[in-house]
Amino acid sequence: MKSKFLISALAGMAVLGALGGCSQAAQEKYDAAGDAAAKAADKTGEAVATDAQKTGEAVGQAAENAGEAVEAAGEKAAQVGDNATTTLAVKNALLSAKDLKVADLNVDTEGNTITLKGSVPTADEKSRAETLAKSAAGKDFTVKNELSVGPMGSGSTK
Repeated sequence: MKSKFLISALAGMAVLGALGGCSQAAQEKYDAAGDAAAKAADKTGEAVATDAQKTGEAVGQAAENAGEAVEAAGEKAAQVGDNATTTLAVKNALLSAKDLKVADLNVDTEGNTITLKGSVPTADEKSRAETLAKSAAGKDFTVKNELSVGPMGSGSTK
């Protein structure tokens, strides 16, 4: 804004200096030209201000969107971390149980569902594994027991 007024003032001074020896008609033309220049400067200033406001609003919206994306990514990372912790707790409970033999144990946690895979020698051990998994994970989790019952091969975990 300062530069607009400075330019207008300098232009006005130049016009006044030049008008000293001019006719009334010439002075009026110079005055009209000065007014037109001032109006053009005002319009340019208004356009710049409007563009700056729109740009500021767009940047603000982009920052808000980026913040929401970072928050969502953080929540997803927290969920992945929680799933890994739950999986580890269940796996440790199953592997440390003295009365349970599991071959090729695989524990997966997705959301609030824990899936058990592998094989156990008896139906009682399959049931025991499910009970241990529920206990280790907590009441908010469901256990999907896909353990097979049958003779265990050489790949036995315990």
